[in-house]
Order: sequence, then C-alpha cells, then structure tokens
Amino acid sequence: MKTLLCQINTTPNDFTGNMDQIIAGIRHGIKEKVDLVVLPELAIPGYLCKDMMFRKGFVEQNLDCLNRLVNNICSGESPHVVVGYIDRNYSGEGKPFRNMAAVIKNGRIVATYQKALLPFYDVFDEGRYFQPGTDRAVVEIRGEKWGICICEDLWNDKGSDDYNYRFNPVENYRVRGICNIISINSSPFVRGKPKKRMDMVLSIAGSVGKVIYCNQMGGQDELVFDGNSFIVERNRVRSCAGLEKYQIYDSELESDQWGSLLREETYDMLKLGLQDYIRKSRFERVVVGSSGGIDSAVVLSLACDEIGPDNVYGIRMPSTISSDHSKNDAEQLHKNLGCHDHLVPIDHMSFVNRIRDGLPIEGTINPVANENIQARLRGLVLMYFSNAYNALLLSTGNKTELALGYCTLYGDMNGGFCPINDLYKMQVYETARLYNDRSNKEIIPNNILTKAPSAELAPGQTDEASLLPYPVLDTIVKGYVEHFIGDFKSFQTYCFGAEHFAAGETSTLALNKWFLTPTAEQEYNRMIRLINNNEFKRRQAAPGIKVTPIAFGIGRRLPIVKG
Repeated sequence: MKTLLCQINTTPNDFTGNMDQIIAGIRHGIKEKVDLVVLPELAIPGYLCKDMMFRKGFVEQNLDCLNRLVNNICSGESPHVVVGYIDRNYSGEGKPFRNMAAVIKNGRIVATYQKALLPFYDVFDEGRYFQPGTDRAVVEIRGEKWGICICEDLWNDKGSDDYNYRFNPVENYRVRGICNIISINSSPFVRGKPKKRMDMVLSIAGSVGKVIYCNQMGGQDELVFDGNSFIVERNRVRSCAGLEKYQIYDSELESDQWGSLLREETYDMLKLGLQDYIRKSRFERVVVGSSGGIDSAVVLSLACDEIGPDNVYGIRMPSTISSDHSKNDAEQLHKNLGCHDHLVPIDHMSFVNRIRDGLPIEGTINPVANENIQARLRGLVLMYFSNAYNALLLSTGNKTELALGYCTLYGDMNGGFCPINDLYKMQVYETARLYNDRSNKEIIPNNILTKAPSAELAPGQTDEASLLPYPVLDTIVKGYVEHFIGDFKSFQTYCFGAEHFAAGETSTLALNKWFLTPTAEQEYNRMIRLINNNEFKRRQAAPGIKVTPIAFGIGRRLPIVKG
C-alpha cells in the first residue's frame, strides 16, 4: 500500500488557506498514484478553533468545505483520503460539537469517526466543546482493514493515574481483529515528546499491527506542532516525515523509506513558532530592545533566521547605568547578524525628577521605582517604533525570570510575542551556543555568553546577586512549576534522586555548593514566595512558544489572589 502523509500547517478559521493545502496534498497523492492520503486532525477548520466554533455559520462553512472535497476534488478515481473536520452533535444531549474524521473515496464518504477520548489537561480543553464518540470506523484499503482514530485515542495509557480513561479505542478495535490503525493528529511539541510518541505507537503496533500516524506542523499562538509523522509496521518505524511537508511510503518496497530523520531540536521549533506567529498575524517586520544580554541576543538571532535581517530592527537604549561593554556587545551583535541598528539613549533621572516635582509626597521612596523607570522608558521607545512602522515588538524574557517576577511590567515585558518565554535561563545559553555552532562562526559575541547577566538598572547590579546562581534557580523553578515541589526537603530529594533539569557537571557543582550554604533553605523559601507572588505579572505577559510540559499561560491555571 502506498501512503502519503500530509503534514500541513493549518490556521483556525482560515478555510481558504486550509483548503488550499488540503487540495494540494490530495492532488499530489493522485499524481503519485498513492492508495491513501492522510491529513491532520481538524485540518479543515484548523486546530484549536476554541470558541470560534460557536460563531454562526462556522460549522456549516467547514461542512461545505468537506462537501467540496467529496463532490469535486475526490469525485473521480481517487485514493482514500482521511481528513479531520467539525460536525454538530445532533443527538440533543451533551456538548454541541463532534471532532470528526471522514474517509473519502471516489466521490463519497465511506466512513466517519467521532473522537472518543477528549484531553482535558495542560493546554487542552476539548471537553468544553466536543461530545465523545464510542463507535468504531473500519475501512478496507488494498485488502487490509484499518481502524480510524484521532490523536488522544491512541494515548489511553500514559503511565499516569491522572489521565487514564475508562474507554480504550485501540483495544476496542483489537478485540474485533482490527490491528491496523490510521490516526490523524494535532499533537503539539514538547521537549522529548516526538520520541515518546514514536515509542508509544510502536508498543501499540506490537508484532502484528501497523499504525499510520499523521501530525500537523506549524505554529499556532503558544503552541508549535512539530510534524514528525511516521508509519510503524511490525515493530519497526518504516517512514518518518520529520519536518517535510509530504512523505510517501510504499509498503511493497522492501527498504525503509525515511524522509528527514526524527529531530528534537528545540531551536527548530522556536523558529517555526516565531515564523508562523509573525506570518499568520500578518506582520512583515519586528523590533527588539537590544541590551547586549543573552536573552535579546537569542531573540534577535531567531528573528533574523526566520524573516531575514532586513526585516529586524534592534534598538539600543543605554541609560547612565549601562556599561560600555553592553552597548558595544549589542552593536557588534547587530553587525554580525546584519539587522538594523538604532541608538536611542534614555535619560531616566530627569524624568524621575519631573515626576517627583509633580508628586511631592513625603516618606522613604522604594529605589526600585527609579530603577524600573529605565525599563518603562525603553518600553515607550519600542512601542513608538512598533506603532509608527507596524512592526511586531518581540519581548525577551525567559521562563526563570518570568517565574520570579524579575522583569518590569510595561517595560521589558512589553511586546506582542515572546519566543523564549518557556526557556529556562540556562537553556537560553544552550540555544545561543547551538546557534553559533550551526553558523560555524561567532555570531553571538562570546562576551555576551560569558559575562555575568545583569538588568543594569542599578550600579554594579547582577542577576545572581539579587537572586541565586541560575543553575540553582532553574532547578527550583522547574521543580516547583513542572513537578509541584514546594518544600526544601522534597526539593533536595528531587535534585539528587530522580533525573532533574540541572544536568551537567557545572550545574551539579553549583547545586552542591549552594546546598552547603547555611542560608540555602531560607533562600529556597524566598524563591518560592517570589514565584507565588508574581502570578499577576505572568498573567500580563506576552504569549510565547511552549516547549516544556508545563508552560506559563493556558496550560497552568492558578488564581492571582490566594492564601
């Protein structure tokens, strides 16, 4: 059997764009004389339409597109086509919609399948919209019987009691002698997930079954879909699409047919997510506040890679506190990247004095107010450029700083999108080094990689003096946010028991050294309080690209006000 995997890049409510990609995929399959074309989950309306499904005419427009495929594109001699769409729940009971797959052949729908398992964890909230199905859908292609599944239907057993379901669609097929599965998917990327998917499907296929797994590819708001569609046959991965749009596999050929090999490089997903956010939001240029630090350097590098340096504007905004090396490092970075370089110095003390003249309030002033004025003046400059030239402002905060509130509202937090907001600080450094390695030259200056990170809002200020060493901070934040570890003794067990984030000799040494200090527990508790107290800031942060199991945003739901 000859199969075409179509890893198209859909957009919610873009019926024209989605259909163009679907039709192009089917026509490519017809040209290559394949027996089966497989497209992703909810390919017609786009995945994660959310409350747009309630809009008048939305479901009908999606059904009109499905009818167009049936009556026009697939009306003649054509391969089997499996495509995702939305339908209404006509039963009068339960949720209003159904997450569906249609199997089309020669101008008619030969089978439909209603998604049975609806994820309700992390970023998913499908139970808000869809009624679960219980029926099977079996089609015969080239003499073999295939059961249809949709994404979560394969994930019945996650190895976690929290997410097990009572119903197992794969087992429901298997007990009736159907060991071959076609699964259409919209599974977002998380570090390590592509391999986890493949291992899971290999276990489902076993020694007798076959699984065709088609995933979408591209960025959508905070999520990025990594493609990596594949075909498993008799305990072996026969084909993997990697990041290629199309992958054809012919089971009658003896050799395995690989496209781009499975990759787990977060940098590629950051680029893809940023590119699609810019493109789908209809921006052509971006602007970044460039401080000479590691975070802005990585954001600028990502942007230049994806939309070209001619469309990237780096603005240097030194204050009287800024060091000469920060000014020079940022300028050198701009030259290395080839992006636009602008210099707009800020005089924050004259502004502070004008405020104080108008607000003659007695009492001791918190010095942080004077420090943060610098960040807020920079935010004004960047927003002016964004408005004046219709440029998307990219903010540059990382996950560690955002967790601890080590950022300024309406200052460096300004922006429409933050591509690195789910990277821990040490991962930002890792990403910068990877970028230089891929470039085979020092694009991000070595001085940016080696100097002590600092907000430079006060003389001699460094991040680690205000907080803790970043290998320690990253581990604290990851333990609390992703594993819900909030007491010191459990944190010690986490660090030296199961695998933890701060891997590598340097990070382990930093943790060991810190644990030996007499104030370690006190400092740990202070960091946990900072995380808890800054939910209000995170609620106002720009969206970014999710690459960890629990990212700030739609997948982590906590109250702002709490005991």
